Amino acid sequence: MTEEEKQKARINGGKIGGKKGGQRTKELGVGFFSMPEEEKKKARSKGGKTGIGGRKAKELGVGVCGLTKEQRRENAKITNSQKWMCLETGFITHPGTLSRYQKARGIDTSQRIRVL
Repeated sequence: MTEEEKQKARINGGKIGGKKGGQRTKELGVGFFSMPEEEKKKARSKGGKTGIGGRKAKELGVGVCGLTKEQRRENAKITNSQKWMCLETGFITHPGTLSRYQKARGIDTSQRIRVL
């Protein structure tokens, strides 16, 4: 990559570099793509909800795993009672739904306000 392309990749949070690098490693058959299929399956299963990260959080009692059932229920009530409005379209809904709505339409997710 040229210096200008590298700078652009840094600005975009590495998305461009990651896409190009991933394609390149696949073409060359190196890194993840050099592993046998069985090893690839093991590598894929090591993250996310059922993998190492989730198990470790549960063992250490951090994040959501550190909360009691009552605390989780209270947090859900607070979150689910909130309504937010998109500043560009005026669409009003819950925070998670509004994020998906805005992303699907290419709207910056910071363009929102909380509605009582």
